[in-house]
Amino acid sequence: MGNNSSKNKISSKDKVVLDLKIQRDKLKQYSKKIDLVIENETKIAKKLISEGKKDKALLALKKKKYQEKLLDDLGQQLFNLEEMTSTIEFTLVEQQVLEGLKKGNEVLNQLQKETPLDQVEKLMEDTLEAIEYQREIEEILSTSLPIEDQEALLEELEQLQEEENLEINAQLPNVPINELPSKEGIEDDESVEEAETERKPVAIAN
Repeated sequence: MGNNSSKNKISSKDKVVLDLKIQRDKLKQYSKKIDLVIENETKIAKKLISEGKKDKALLALKKKKYQEKLLDDLGQQLFNLEEMTSTIEFTLVEQQVLEGLKKGNEVLNQLQKETPLDQVEKLMEDTLEAIEYQREIEEILSTSLPIEDQEALLEELEQLQEEENLEINAQLPNVPINELPSKEGIEDDESVEEAETERKPVAIAN
């Protein structure tokens, strides 16, 4: 309950604006009534003139003139009230704007403490450079290259592949290189083994 009452509480400035608007609305209503009175006095004056009652007609016209003067004064008063209301409302809005700017500056100062301005500028420069570089790359890729440029790119690609293969081969362990025996050597070894086998005595069964 206490929280709701504090939220619904009207400030003194808001009350002034509200009172001015109420007074303005009352003056507008009174102004409409005066318009009706002026219209009625005009009709009465015309009727009295038609009846030959000029003195009474003149009196009706004087009342009409007085009401018109009141209407002019009301119009000026309404203008003043409208201006005062607008000025006060603008002042309230201006105060809210200033309060918002104040809070914004506090947040900005806190951000500047946490992230120095030079770092922010550096980050923005790097970002802009990256965007520009990406744009240049996209422009290059979207444009067909001349034949000589395409050939140069292919040669560069092959060169890079060769360099990559050399690096891979350099990282592989060395494989021992042993000379394989020739076919004649293998046949000689087999002949020797057969001769030795023939020399072995054969056991005779009893």
